[in-house]
Amino acid sequence: MILSTALQLVRDRLDDPSGTKYTSDEIVRHLDEQSRVMFRKQTQATKEWHNVTLLIQMEDARQLFQDVWEWRLPTWIDRISKVFERNGQGASETTYSPYLWTGNDGVRLGAEIPKTDPMRRDGWTWEGQHTLRLWRRTTAKELLILACKVPPPLIKFKVAHAYADGSGAYLPATTDTANWLLGQTLLEEGIYGNGELQVTGTASPAATHFGDVRRVIYSQPDAIDGGTRYQALRFESNFTNTLAVGDTLESMLVVPDAHANLLVLLTVNALFVKKNNTDGQKSLVADLAREWTDFISFATMTRDTSGPHFVVSSTRRSLSGNPDQWPAFGRYLFP
Repeated sequence: MILSTALQLVRDRLDDPSGTKYTSDEIVRHLDEQSRVMFRKQTQATKEWHNVTLLIQMEDARQLFQDVWEWRLPTWIDRISKVFERNGQGASETTYSPYLWTGNDGVRLGAEIPKTDPMRRDGWTWEGQHTLRLWRRTTAKELLILACKVPPPLIKFKVAHAYADGSGAYLPATTDTANWLLGQTLLEEGIYGNGELQVTGTASPAATHFGDVRRVIYSQPDAIDGGTRYQALRFESNFTNTLAVGDTLESMLVVPDAHANLLVLLTVNALFVKKNNTDGQKSLVADLAREWTDFISFATMTRDTSGPHFVVSSTRRSLSGNPDQWPAFGRYLFP
């Protein structure tokens, strides 16, 4: 679902089709906030869930103690799921996005590094202020990290300066009200990663990239082109054509379409709270409860990669009824 559709659904619920009570920017800010609420519920419900892979270089580590190393990670990393050693050097690479590395054929996934705690101190810990700490290692390591990234802000804009090819786009300045249409600009490197953008308007009526959807894999706030600084977005694959000046790009919602109604309801409820509309809040209670239940079931459902999966033995009923026949704890599982 694109941002414009979500805005219309919110306005339908608010009975404010003309935007006299709520501005579009106000609604988009609440959509961003409630997207983070749904993201938090997902990470709480599924501890192994992750949505971003980072390649971390040993040269960026700081030695804290004799056998302790630290890396400062972006503020949009909420939680780390798993950490692996990575074989293959990356000193010449300038980003942490594996999509942009040129030497991927020389990178191999190594052994998993276990998560530890301050008492055991033999693995990795996630310290305060977005710091990854690696304990009991004589040297820093090349790492591959599976992490949870906070949803990117929703945006809508027109291309004001064309990118060199179909792999990217430049964001216009927010002061350029003719081209910056919706959303807020954030400047941290990589902040727009994982966002999906669709081409919803083209300068040429015959352009064949109309409707293309691409995922952002990296964003750079200080890309220089022609002596001018722009914020650049890089996409996982090229658009059908190079984006032209005047083309419109618009965010897709950062939640699955099947659960977009929950995001709409949460946003409407937040706007009702802002206006102290208690009757409106009461009218959403049943719908919110139903949608939250469905979303939590989705977030905790068994997935092919979640494992492990156990098959119940046909003899389980008789064994459960007679404790003398139970296997010793920790020795083996039922076949």
